[in-house]
Amino acid sequence: MVRRLSAQEGQPWLYHAHLGWLYTLGLSEDTLWFWDGSLGWLWTNVATFPYFYRNAPMDWLFYSMGSREPRWFLSTDSGTWFED
Repeated sequence: MVRRLSAQEGQPWLYHAHLGWLYTLGLSEDTLWFWDGSLGWLWTNVATFPYFYRNAPMDWLFYSMGSREPRWFLSTDSGTWFED
């Protein structure tokens, strides 16, 4: 995950090559909460990426690596794929 992230120290915004601009909370090298404009608050860490925990609705999402415009996610709760 870290290889694809770039951020300036002290700034809450980071850019991910496939996910785009994300507003972060508690940025560290191995875990973070971030705001995605379409999906809301998400959490991930080095061990779980490309899985994200979504705060509302409470669900685990699997990100189809490399997908963008649209991005593809699998809701592990419903077992369905959706595009964003």
